[in-house]
Amino acid sequence: MESSPTKHRILIASDIHYASAGEKEEGENELSIIGNPLLKLFTKFFRHYFWMRHPHSHNDKLLKFLAIAPDADLFVACGDYSCGTGNIGVQYPSAYASVSECLSLIRQRFGHKTLAICGDHEIGKMSLFGGKGGLRLASWQISQEKLGIRRIWHRQFDSWRLIGLSSPPIILPNIRKEILPEEREEWETIRKEYLREIESHMNLVTPDDKVILFCHDPTALPHLAELPVIQHLLGRKRIALTIVGHLHTEIILKASRLLSGMPHLTFLGNSASRMSSALNKAKIWKSFNLVLCPSLAGCQWAKDGGWLELELNNNGDYTLTRRYLKW
Repeated sequence: MESSPTKHRILIASDIHYASAGEKEEGENELSIIGNPLLKLFTKFFRHYFWMRHPHSHNDKLLKFLAIAPDADLFVACGDYSCGTGNIGVQYPSAYASVSECLSLIRQRFGHKTLAICGDHEIGKMSLFGGKGGLRLASWQISQEKLGIRRIWHRQFDSWRLIGLSSPPIILPNIRKEILPEEREEWETIRKEYLREIESHMNLVTPDDKVILFCHDPTALPHLAELPVIQHLLGRKRIALTIVGHLHTEIILKASRLLSGMPHLTFLGNSASRMSSALNKAKIWKSFNLVLCPSLAGCQWAKDGGWLELELNNNGDYTLTRRYLKW
């Protein structure tokens, strides 16, 4: 009599954007830093009708999720835990408080089974339309040393090897304009060392392993595909899934796939350059078997937030279920 397969349940949530009291008090100030009146009007409509009308008022989504989420063998948090006030990552006090509170709530629920990866809001990023902020070395260090967000990790369940990666150093070529001049050399060193670290972890993959990658920003994938060890795994079809966040909603993912291969725009400012550079190489996403973990809130237009439940069997099969979270 054959025994039933062993099953392991993995829960994945991303882009929680929890707001501490400090972030709420500072308010939603993106419009105030946009000088162009037409761009300000466009941003207002974009935020109000499509993206997120009140980004600091969705803490309830995390609390609802934690209340109804089933038990799991592992919980993976896929980055972007704060609302990004200050635009310089967790170096900024109120953003640090948001990430700390968010991860504390998650760890109270899932304990040592919690593994977090780093998103762009933890390190800092320029505001989409205002051109304020950017990544900061201090935020990179604080996220690891004080918040316990490991730069890389892996877990093994039978033949399944799960690997969590931090996307900010990987995508450095896309975001060089956001780096302070005095920090550029050190960031380049961090990236080189980090890519070597990734190669070391990937070299541990055995011929029988099936790999599942977790990486916040999908724009990291073309850069990963330049590594020989990743090329080998892709060629052998050993990467079963790559679970990403960052895009918040399937609407954006579908639009990104439609625009994949578009030219790199260098004349419309930093945001257009960054996004078009990423989309120019987005065709490689298919090789990684990319799956989007939505934000808990989704977007204002569709209210399509939620999380993923991944069930791994020791016979090499898996089931991936997309769960919705009501507003």
